[in-house]
Amino acid sequence: MTEPVLELKNLCLTFGAKDILKNISLKIARGELVGLVGGAGSGKSSLLKIIAGLYKLTGGTLTYNLPPRQQEIGMSFQNNALFDFLNVAENVAFPLRQKRCFSEEEIAERTQKILAAVDLAAFGNYAPKDLSGGMQRRVGIARAMVLNPLITLFDDPSAGLDPVTSMRIFKLIADYAAKNLAAAIVVSSDVVTLCTIVKRVIWLENGQIVFDGPPEKIDVNQI
Repeated sequence: MTEPVLELKNLCLTFGAKDILKNISLKIARGELVGLVGGAGSGKSSLLKIIAGLYKLTGGTLTYNLPPRQQEIGMSFQNNALFDFLNVAENVAFPLRQKRCFSEEEIAERTQKILAAVDLAAFGNYAPKDLSGGMQRRVGIARAMVLNPLITLFDDPSAGLDPVTSMRIFKLIADYAAKNLAAAIVVSSDVVTLCTIVKRVIWLENGQIVFDGPPEKIDVNQI
């Protein structure tokens, strides 16, 4: 593996008396597309939220190896987490405006470019509520990728979607990771489809890693 962009050593997360994550150690390199799988309550979403900085770890270490100007981590949420008071373009542009270093022209250009990449170029003025579930999911993905982060996290991006739309979203994420040499971690309950696009699968059970390797070496029916 090349120098990792992300490294976790003996990472632990505890809520009250409950151990959510226990001694998680892993390294992820630039350009790696990793599937994160496991049953309900296994700690998948919690691990993503720790990496994104939304949860504070209670043990171990988390190290990022990111260039000074590319410290951002992109994340799309299972419930999309779109702002209902902003239209599609404004939702996608939100991270750019938060940075306060882009001109309005740059914001408009980057927003339109990423919306085109997710086939939503014509929907910038729509309210999120007027889009289908799959389209809302793509808005969330576009927002996660608009800053071109080197670490991108996707929490069940295909949940509730039909197989065709599911594969389309997975391919979109894979293309982004390859084009930008970004490390991408994808949680999915659609393990069969996920395993067709990733080269590495991390399997969590009861907050611990029980498998970390190529998808062809696991029985997806056991997950």
